[in-house]
Amino acid sequence: ILRPVASTTDVVCIFSTGDTLAPALPSNGANCRRNSTRYTQETTSGTHFAPTSGDGGAPGRVMREYIDRWML
Repeated sequence: ILRPVASTTDVVCIFSTGDTLAPALPSNGANCRRNSTRYTQETTSGTHFAPTSGDGGAPGRVMREYIDRWML
C-alpha cells in the first residue's frame, strides 16, 4: 500500500466540531487512518484556524499535548 508517510510514523488527526475545512466527520477519520498504521484521532471543539491566534483554543491545546509527548 502506498502511503503519504511511512506506516511507522505517528499521525494525529485533530478534528473540530465547529470546523468547516476539516470537520469531525467519519469520512475525514477514514482518510487519516489510511496515512499511517500508527494513527490517533482527536475530536475537539473550535475551528480550523483557532491555532493561528491566541492560545489556539481546544485544537491548540491538543496540538501542544502531542508536541509535548513527542518532544519530551
